[in-house]
Amino acid sequence: GGSKKVVPVSSTIKHSNRKMIRNAISHVCLVASVESKKRESVLAAMDACSKDVTNFVIVLVREPSLKFKGLYAMDLSTQNGQVLPGTTAPSAPKTLGVELVREYLKYDSGTKSFKTLESKSFSISTDAVVLIPQKTASSAVSRLY
Repeated sequence: GGSKKVVPVSSTIKHSNRKMIRNAISHVCLVASVESKKRESVLAAMDACSKDVTNFVIVLVREPSLKFKGLYAMDLSTQNGQVLPGTTAPSAPKTLGVELVREYLKYDSGTKSFKTLESKSFSISTDAVVLIPQKTASSAVSRLY
């Protein structure tokens, strides 16, 4: 018997949720025809991101159903996200951190819906978040630092 060299997958391939986020935006978040321009600009902003960016997080608000509010490129090692230009309202925070998050969500491509994660931080499973309501205004965010 010959010995096969086993290469650990985690060291060679970075987990990316890029495709999952594209699907969530196209099939759930910005699906209405009136949202087509916004959908195209959000997907274009995503495509403009470096291939080194492997994780994205959609910011949603409950009013009462989930509504798209922006897209962020995530750095899971620092737990910080940077807003993708042209994807959010001017009032949205420029950076995303755990202190702003009320709820973590995972996109389920089978049911085309978001499921709540039992989590207190960003992970490779996090596809979307709902922010704490009072902290969506930029003035509230600047007071945190």
